[in-house]
Amino acid sequence: MAEAQTAGQGRCFLLELPSELRLQIYGHIPEIADHEVWYRVLANKSGDYRIRPRYHLPPHSTLLICHTITVEYRPLLAVAPLCSLVMSSYEFVPVSRSVDTQRQLVFTTSERLNESVQIANAREITVHIESVASGAIASSENASLLDVVFATFRTIARTSKSELLTVKISDRSPTFRNNACGIIAARRYPGRIKFDVEAKGLSRGMLKMLEDFQK
Repeated sequence: MAEAQTAGQGRCFLLELPSELRLQIYGHIPEIADHEVWYRVLANKSGDYRIRPRYHLPPHSTLLICHTITVEYRPLLAVAPLCSLVMSSYEFVPVSRSVDTQRQLVFTTSERLNESVQIANAREITVHIESVASGAIASSENASLLDVVFATFRTIARTSKSELLTVKISDRSPTFRNNACGIIAARRYPGRIKFDVEAKGLSRGMLKMLEDFQK
């Protein structure tokens, strides 16, 4: 009995299964089934929009088992079932100032918004809209942010197959929230949509529109 146990210690029974079965098994691992990626939505003055990972994900434990599993498993992480997009007024990228050379390099090496495989294939998408503009430049920055909102939801409406779209807007200005909600509600999306927006200050017409939109 002891000899049989010793002989089995060096075997990986998972690798003895056909690769097709292994791929099905990987799909039930929480790292894959509940994998979520976060992206920042970037824009420049030329009307070009990109998305870039908001942070680097920690290595997945399954990738550490062996080389064969790493090769099979890694592509499954390329398109996550859960996707969060963050757009903020401070992400506007100028193109005319030399001091912004590094930011411009980051921008040009990021994936184009309207070509995102992640947006097209995510099962659920959450969009976080954060207006932190204040002072004299608030109006200009919010106008730029609304342009980003328009481009982002146009892409989602055209390319996404998501079952659930959640919209979260953080802003103290009812005017900005009204405008952003109006842009979003003007399009139709494949799955359900849920708004997480402070109702205070929104017009009655907008509240009614959001209520009807989520039915």
